[in-house]
Amino acid sequence: MGRSVIGGFPGSSGPHRTRLGSLTLRSAVAVLGLASTFCSGPSPSPDSTKLPKDLTTAPLPKNLSPFTIIGPIQSFTLDDPTDVLTSAKMVVNGLTVVLPRNSFVVVPSGEFITPAQMFARAPMPWGPTQSGLALADSPRPLQAFEVQLDGNRVNDTYIAGLVHVAQEFLQESAGIINFIDYDRGALWVGGPMGMKAGGRVKINDPDGRFGRAGTQDDRFGVDPDNPTVHATTGYPMCLARTNPAVTPDPECPETNRPLDPMTGAFLSNFVMAHPTATVKTDPAKQAPFEKGDYIVYNGNVASDDLGTYVAAHSIDDNLGIFTEPGTTPTYLSLEASLIGTGGIPIPGVEQEATIRFKMEGFTTDPSAQVDMFMIDVAPCSGNENARLVATANPLDQPLFGRFRFIVDALNIAPLAREVQFRTRNGLTNDVANGLVAGQYRFPVDEWIFAENFVLGGPTVPLNFQDMPFLTHGYGPLGGTGPVVGQLSPWPGDPVPAPAVCDGTNALPVADAGPDQVATTGRTVRLDGTKSFDPDFTPLDFAWVQTAGPTVTLSDDTAGAPTFTAPTVAMGGAPLHLTFQLTVTEQGGTASASDTVDVTVNPAGDTVTITTATFSLRRSTLTVTATSTDPTGTAILTLSGFGVMTNGGGGTYTFVAIGQVNPGEVTVNSSLGGSATLPVTVIR
Repeated sequence: MGRSVIGGFPGSSGPHRTRLGSLTLRSAVAVLGLASTFCSGPSPSPDSTKLPKDLTTAPLPKNLSPFTIIGPIQSFTLDDPTDVLTSAKMVVNGLTVVLPRNSFVVVPSGEFITPAQMFARAPMPWGPTQSGLALADSPRPLQAFEVQLDGNRVNDTYIAGLVHVAQEFLQESAGIINFIDYDRGALWVGGPMGMKAGGRVKINDPDGRFGRAGTQDDRFGVDPDNPTVHATTGYPMCLARTNPAVTPDPECPETNRPLDPMTGAFLSNFVMAHPTATVKTDPAKQAPFEKGDYIVYNGNVASDDLGTYVAAHSIDDNLGIFTEPGTTPTYLSLEASLIGTGGIPIPGVEQEATIRFKMEGFTTDPSAQVDMFMIDVAPCSGNENARLVATANPLDQPLFGRFRFIVDALNIAPLAREVQFRTRNGLTNDVANGLVAGQYRFPVDEWIFAENFVLGGPTVPLNFQDMPFLTHGYGPLGGTGPVVGQLSPWPGDPVPAPAVCDGTNALPVADAGPDQVATTGRTVRLDGTKSFDPDFTPLDFAWVQTAGPTVTLSDDTAGAPTFTAPTVAMGGAPLHLTFQLTVTEQGGTASASDTVDVTVNPAGDTVTITTATFSLRRSTLTVTATSTDPTGTAILTLSGFGVMTNGGGGTYTFVAIGQVNPGEVTVNSSLGGSATLPVTVIR
C-alpha cells in the first residue's frame, strides 16, 4: 500500500519515500524493491467480507498532513536577503511552499547550500538578486530546474523539511567517447570515432579537481572531496588538461591507462601497481579518459560559443580499475543509499513504517572490509562524531569490487543527514590531485517515511522530529558563521524542543517519558532512556519524587528505575505521584530536567498480556493485551511507550518500530488493571 517517490517519480508501493542526495536512474532501479514494511495495529483480515467497523480510533487533525511536491521552480524568493539563514518561498505547481529559516538546499554533488547562498552564488546575470533557477527569473534559465519539496501542511501553510534541487532529477546520458578536445576540455560522446560529433561533455569543475578548471555554475559542480568522476570501482578519473601527445599532464598521466600487450588496446580491467613496484602505473594519480571508453554522465545543460553541452557533475567510466590488495591509497564510490526513518507509531492510527536500510558502493580493494558511519553533528559547536553502524565484506558479493549493507531492521537512531564509508586499509591524504582516499562521504539518497495503512485513513505526517539535524541544528555555518538552529517555522505540530546553546556547548535534553497509569501493587517502570546530549557527552541520571505518597525506586541513578505502586483501597480515589528526572553531562555541570506523572488506580478490571515479542529481524516490539472491562471504555497504556490501539472486543495492540528490547513490558488500564510479562525474542 501507499505511495513511493524516488527521485521525483512514482515508484513501487510502500512507505512514503523521499530522496535527498544525488541518485541516478540505475541507483533508483536498484532500490525499487526495498520497501519491506512494518505495520502498527492489527493486520487486515484476509476475509474480504469482514469490513472494519472503526478504521481509526484516534484520527489525526486535518490541519496536519504530509506532502511531496515535485516540479519546475516557478518562482524563488528570499524573505530577508541580508540573513544568510533566511527563510524563503518557492512556488511549484502553483503551490507556495515555505522554506523555513535554517533550511538547506541539497544539490546533486551532495553539497548543502542555504537559500541565501543559492542566490549569492548564482552566476551572472542572475546573482545575487535572483537564483537563476526559477522560470520567473529574468532572463529565463536555459532549462527549467526541478525541486523536490518534502514537508507537512500545517493549517493552511505548506512548510518544507527537506529540499533537493537539480536541473532534472533523472537526467542521464551514456555513450562511447569518440573524440577528446584537450584544447577546450571536452569529451565528445556518441558520434563517429575520431570526429567532433555527438554529445559534448565538459566537467563542471570549479577547482580543477578532475581536469581543466572551469564552471558555468559552481552550485552544480563536482564534489571536490569525493571521486564523483570515477571508474565503476570508484577509482578517480580525469580529463588531461593538455594534449598528452604534446605535453603530458602530471596529475593525469597516460601511464595510468596501460595497454594490452597483445592487442595494443587500453585495458579495461587491471590492478594499479603498488608505489614501490617498478612498473609505471601510480595509484596516487588519477587515470585519464580515453577514446573508446563507455561513460554514463549526469549534469546540467549549458551553452557556450559552440552551442549546448552537458556540464557534468558526475561521470562513471565503465572500467574495473583496482588497487593492490592491502595497500593505500584505496578508493570508494557510492551507488545508492536508503534509510527507513521508523519512528513511534501514532496510537490509534494504522500505519506502515520501516527502519530497513540499504547502502551500496564499490571499492578498488575488495579484500579490505568497509565500515559505515553516521555523521552526528553537535548543534552548537558543529563538532562531528563518526558513529559506527555496520561493516560490510566486499568479498561476500558476486560482483567483484561491490560492497553492500542491506539490513532488514537496525535501529540507527539518531538519524544523521550524512553517511560515510571507510575502508579498513585506512585514509590517505592529498592523493589524486587533492582527494582523501579511503573514504566516501555523502548525504542519504532516500528517506522512507511512514504512511497510513488503511485506505481513507488519516495521512501520517513526515516525522521530521526524529531528525536531529532539523530539530537541533548543525552548528556554525561553514564552521565560523551563525549557528544553524531548528527549522523555523517548524514543519509539523507540536514543535519539538530545540537545542539550547551555552556558548559552544549544547545543553542536554531530559525526557522522563510519557505519563503513566498503574494499579495497586504493580511494578511501574519509569523511562528516561530517551534523554540525550546533542554534543554526544554521556549523561548521569538522578530521579527525585516530588509529589504523592513516598515510594522506593529500585535505583534513582538509573535511566529506567522501577517501583511498586502503593496500595489503593477498593473504590478509593486514585493516587497521583510525580517524579523529576535531571540529566547532567558526565564530567560537567550542564543539566536539564523533566517530570512524569503516575496515576495509581484501584483494581477495576483484569488485564492480561497475550503477546509480548521483540523481533530481532525488524527491531519491532509487538504487544497484545486484553481487558475484562465490559463497557469497552478502558484505555490501556504500554508503560514507557504510550497508548495501545483499541481493536474492540476487549483486545488492545501496540507495535513499536526501531526499539531496543525492554526485557519485559507492563500494561496498565485506566480502570486500574495491570499486567507484566517478559518479552519473547524472535528471529
